[in-house]
Order: sequence, then structure tokens, then C-alpha cells
Amino acid sequence: MDFKDVIKAAVKVSRAVQQDYQTQHSPLAPPIKLTEKNRGSWLPNQTVSQGLINRANIILDKPVEVEEFSLGENCHIQSFLFHYQATAVIFVDKENLNFCHRRFYVAKELVHTLLLEHIPKSATVTPDQVTQLISDLLHDTTPIKNDVLSRQVEEAAYYGAIELLIPKELITENMLKIYSSNPSEITGRLAEQFKVPLRIIEFRLSRNEDFIEYYGSKVEQQCERLSVIVERAQRKGATII
Repeated sequence: MDFKDVIKAAVKVSRAVQQDYQTQHSPLAPPIKLTEKNRGSWLPNQTVSQGLINRANIILDKPVEVEEFSLGENCHIQSFLFHYQATAVIFVDKENLNFCHRRFYVAKELVHTLLLEHIPKSATVTPDQVTQLISDLLHDTTPIKNDVLSRQVEEAAYYGAIELLIPKELITENMLKIYSSNPSEITGRLAEQFKVPLRIIEFRLSRNEDFIEYYGSKVEQQCERLSVIVERAQRKGATII
């Protein structure tokens, strides 16, 4: 599977959740909510509207839970995902990540959960596969290849997480114009506004043309069809877990 196709898949599933989220939040404004309840220091106080994880629960037809873990100071593992048949559990480092980084890594693992429904072979299953993936990511010794699907998906999940937390509807021409002439004038303010790491704002604005390519008309059509399915499920009494 081509790496660009994996990225497009990550953006596609993220767009589906994001567009469904937007039906619950009008007008759309940052920061994007992750869940409807305040569970820990990595989530803003949000008690009314549903967040991305709540919307993903409906689409996946299974609960997605978030737990914190600690492997001590200077841990290089920021987050990971346990995916079961009936549920998925996202784990995020509670010691070495600040508020904005925790939000981002939770969103990244959420993309992994969504992608497994489309690319089931992308999961690392055996202990050897997990060890190899972690080693590759920590030491960055293995280039992304078409035959290393788990590595492709790991990288593509970052694009999906960016689309979840910084959707294209909130990227304006004025933002891009200011960034092109004076990046430092706008990146810090937007990072605070969107509650994401500064480098993620810089990446999103600098790669805007790439994201436009990854959207594509077919992606938008698939998102629209998925939104219709979700609406039908809600009318039939689907509940939020």
C-alpha cells in the first residue's frame, strides 16, 4: 500500500468524525473538544457538548476509553493503544507531556482506532512487532517503505490527528497569508487558541497544499455518506457511551 494512500485514509476517517462533530458544534470554534466530560488535566472543562471521542464511539459502535500511564521521567513513549473486539483503550503519558501534547497524542491514537476498521493489518500484534516498531520510531533508523505498513500508519496518524484538532474549516486565507510573511506573528497565538503543540500549528500551515491534496472529492463524498449513516443510527436510538 502506497504511503500517500495511507495518509489519505487517515485524513478520510478523521474528516468523517470531524464533520459529524461539526453537526453538534455550530458555529465551529477552537479548541476542538475531545470528550463531553472533564477527565483529568489533559482535557478542558467541557460538560455539555459531545466531543470527538463521543462521536467516534457511534461510528465505531464500541466505546473508546482513555487512561493515563507513567513509565517515569524522560519516557520516550508518549501514547499507545490497546484495541479489543468490544472496546479500545488509549493510554497517554501523564508525567512528560503538557496539556496540549496530551490532547494531540490522544487524538493520534483515536486515528489509529479508526484506521483499524479500514486497514486491519496495520496493527502490531506480536511482541517482536511492537518492539521493532518502537525501536524504529525512537531511533528513526528505518525509512518509511511501502512494505512496512505499521510504520506508515504510525506516521499517517499524525496527519489524521491534525485534521481532528485543526480542521480545514478553521484554516482561513488570512492565517495562511500571515504565516507566509511572518510565521512568528501567528503560530504562538494559534497554538494557544487550538490547544495543540506549536510545532503542529507550524506543520499544518506549512503543509496546507498537501492537506488539500489529501482531502480530494471522493473523501468528501465518503464523509457525507458516513454522516448520513450516523444520523440514521441516532434516529434509531443509538446511545453515546
